[in-house]
Amino acid sequence: MLSRITLLLSIFIISISFLACEDEPSSIGIELVGSDLVIVRTFDSQIDTLDQSSSYHKKVIQLGASSKILVGKHEDIEASSLLKFIFGLADTLKDDIIAGDLDVNEAWIELTNGYVYVDSNEVMDFTVHKVNNAWDAFDFTIDSLPKLSYEMNDISSNKAISDTNYVFNIDPDVVLSWMKNAADTSLEKNYGIYLKPVDNSAKVVGYQAFTVTSSQAAKLTLVIEKTGSYVDTINGFIFADVSVVDGDLPVLPPENIVVQSSISINSIISFDLTAVPQGVII
Repeated sequence: MLSRITLLLSIFIISISFLACEDEPSSIGIELVGSDLVIVRTFDSQIDTLDQSSSYHKKVIQLGASSKILVGKHEDIEASSLLKFIFGLADTLKDDIIAGDLDVNEAWIELTNGYVYVDSNEVMDFTVHKVNNAWDAFDFTIDSLPKLSYEMNDISSNKAISDTNYVFNIDPDVVLSWMKNAADTSLEKNYGIYLKPVDNSAKVVGYQAFTVTSSQAAKLTLVIEKTGSYVDTINGFIFADVSVVDGDLPVLPPENIVVQSSISINSIISFDLTAVPQGVII
């Protein structure tokens, strides 16, 4: 028993000896290093004469995974959105659509308000347009907007605005074309709609977007009829949505740089360090 204790004590002493002989000081002993071995200097761009330059640029951000869709205007900022709805149709309903026996009497969309950028008392309205080409919510950015094809006429009407939601009717013929696409893709195309703010809008509204857990994303409700047979109310389901935000780069004097969200702007500032003595650590 005594020999075992002696052995353990010897191992402990040897371990302490090795730890004490490390080449690099630990954080515990850092204060023992003499202050005369390290000299700290602060670089002040307003005092030192090193050359410096800066630049700034827009950073394009993809918003397809955002929890909000944005529509509106404020000063030089403009936000618009794309929405696409789909349908889960019973076979009997598909047969009626393909046979041309089904009509859409009325259709409306409800958007749930999420937040408002700037004064909530300001006005905001938008027009709704049928989209004519395909888009992907996870690829679409502000750079994609010039390539978007959509009808010029406004297909919305009867808008009702409150503090909690925004409801508007949509052209029943457009919704019927989406149902035809759901019944048979060779009959019609469904590329969704484009929400574009009107010129006198003075705020940006964030509506609940489509997410895995969202229960307040955009809702499409429609009244359908087969003459002499039935009238029914059904729902379309939001399939994809995405916002794009556009605006001008700010004009600043050369001595300033800018960092901005919304229209995301990144800045780069560079310093010419060739005059710094060799061997220093920065």
